[in-house]
Amino acid sequence: MVEAGFEVTEIERELERLGQRLSSTETPNASETARLELLVIATTPGRLAVTIEYLVPSACWRPYHTATLRGDRVTVRTDGCVWQNTGEDWAQVKLSLSTRRPSLGSNPPELDSDVLSVRPRSETVEVSARNQAVKTTGLGGEPPAAPELPGIDDAGEAVTLPAASEASTVPSDGRPHRVLLSSWEEITRTVKVRLSNLGTTAKALRVEERVPVSELDKVKVKVERRETTGRREPDADGFVTWPVELAAASQQTLTLRYELKKHTDVVGV
Repeated sequence: MVEAGFEVTEIERELERLGQRLSSTETPNASETARLELLVIATTPGRLAVTIEYLVPSACWRPYHTATLRGDRVTVRTDGCVWQNTGEDWAQVKLSLSTRRPSLGSNPPELDSDVLSVRPRSETVEVSARNQAVKTTGLGGEPPAAPELPGIDDAGEAVTLPAASEASTVPSDGRPHRVLLSSWEEITRTVKVRLSNLGTTAKALRVEERVPVSELDKVKVKVERRETTGRREPDADGFVTWPVELAAASQQTLTLRYELKKHTDVVGV
């Protein structure tokens, strides 16, 4: 009984320590203040607007994508899941999420002195010989060595994604909060053109079908070449053209399939 009571006491102390550590990670245990001194030099007096940007720790975000299928329409919604524990609630702010990683730092490299010297040109030409193995092919030849795998280099470019709402609220509680970034609706449309030649001689035809042409960034149209007869593509005006040789007493079907992608706040399409 004494040993059991001792173990219970140790477990309770451990739980108390873990609870203190958990509470210290959920809420800041100290408040930080900063003072900004700004020197403005103007040639003429007047009122001006000044925008100040600064970095704060304990804030991050991750993208969340949700696709919903209703009939032949797919709605793709992108949310930003934001965590922040900066000690200051973000109430009704204009939020933008960036893929930049300022925590990596951007210190310039240290520059070393590079001494250049001049020497006279040699009157003789020095050459050197080296042995080089010649690989053979066919039977008896050694298999070529596998090339080295390249290093990981995504060559990514930093992108800034503004929130869809002009005012977003993210409290400083260290919990995830979703913020809508964008929502798109994808519609797939298929057009079939059926041709018939009831005559006794072959006919040469030129068939044109037009797809919508968008002038807005929130409306995009893309022809699916794999599902389109002849893998045809539209011209700048949206016309898809097929030259057709239709034999006598024959039929042929041309298929055009395209995908219309529009932002959910676009109507009339």
